[in-house]
Amino acid sequence: MAKLAGPGVADAGYFGFASATGGDRADLGVSAGADLAEPIATRNRTFASQFARRCKNAEAAVDASADAMRGRVLNSVIMADADAQSEIPALDRALTATRDAATRAMEVHADRAAQIPALRVRLLEACAEKKLLMERKYLAEDGPAESRMASEVKAIMDGKSKRRG
Repeated sequence: MAKLAGPGVADAGYFGFASATGGDRADLGVSAGADLAEPIATRNRTFASQFARRCKNAEAAVDASADAMRGRVLNSVIMADADAQSEIPALDRALTATRDAATRAMEVHADRAAQIPALRVRLLEACAEKKLLMERKYLAEDGPAESRMASEVKAIMDGKSKRRG
């Protein structure tokens, strides 16, 4: 992880974020939340790439099951063809059973394929909710320090401050 450096970065902390008070940046009037933009963006990019990879893997699994199903159907047809040479009624039963099994398998495949977009939407909504909760937490942590700094600046501007430079 890249080390944060520059004015206002006294302690990078556990997650590599600058301190919530903003350190030297309090004198510049720069919000401490600006230090969080890059790590949050990196985390979002990482999540998006992992989520896309998992979706591709799920789609590949659905495609593999479709290929396996086609192979089973073909084997059943070949076996039914072999039986047909000895018994015509057995062929009819085998073809009916194969057609029914293939129809059921295709319905299952279609249902699973139809669920992928809804699953993507649900996962993205859950991610957005977690991101919003995280942002609210950061804002709540920064709120008292920012309001204290604003009141100190106002006191200095009004000439009521004990600190005079």
